Amino acid sequence: EQKEQLLTRYSEEYLRTAEAFDKLLLVKNQGILAEEYGAVYAHHISTGGVYAALWELAEAGGVGFEVLHDAIPIMQETIEVCEFTGDNPYRIDGCGAILFVTEDGAALSDRLYEAGFEAAVIGKTTAGNDKVVLHDDERSFLTP
Repeated sequence: EQKEQLLTRYSEEYLRTAEAFDKLLLVKNQGILAEEYGAVYAHHISTGGVYAALWELAEAGGVGFEVLHDAIPIMQETIEVCEFTGDNPYRIDGCGAILFVTEDGAALSDRLYEAGFEAAVIGKTTAGNDKVVLHDDERSFLTP
């Protein structure tokens, strides 16, 4: 949407890479793989981004969570474009990404990676209602 302004800071080639992200937006067979690995919850990360998806997970499951901010996979281009536009990259549409809850996140992450998908364990659910984001040894609480 702001390509002309972005060109004042980034090269055409760099922006072409970011524009190609639309190929990553399709959800393919990740859900089937997750189900095979015991996923009990899946949430497509869309409006509101990963933080909204985490909030909705907690509300739906009646749980809290602890998430490692730095473990959340995000493309460097996304971070830089959001820095330029003033958007929070963790609160923008995450189309093409899915949040799963499973007993063995590491096994699911490995399986998704083997199938060609970027995947990471970013945290865990907890008893109670605290929605905690850990970043640089600081605990902060996610708000709606």
